[in-house]
Amino acid sequence: MVDTALDIADIAPDCDMFVGAGGTMTREMAVLGIPTVSVYQDELLDVDRYLLEVGAFIHDPALTAPTLLSILDGAARKPANRALLDKGRDAYAMIESAILGR
Repeated sequence: MVDTALDIADIAPDCDMFVGAGGTMTREMAVLGIPTVSVYQDELLDVDRYLLEVGAFIHDPALTAPTLLSILDGAARKPANRALLDKGRDAYAMIESAILGR
């Protein structure tokens, strides 16, 4: 049982697939090239819709075990999406600049 926070850098290398309910970790794994399925039940945010458009993850709110196994059979790890990582870094820099006035 995990009783502490884990760093994504420790988790990602061992993942064959990631299933998440939306949120930051789901997006991070998708951008890092880990085959990812989001089971988020509500309306997707713009960032999620964009990641779907570029094929970074699959969205299946009614995911079943047989469907997951089928996805896993055809899944392959991809290289990290450098363009998306750069966009995230740029967005962070813009927010930091706006808040801190740098």
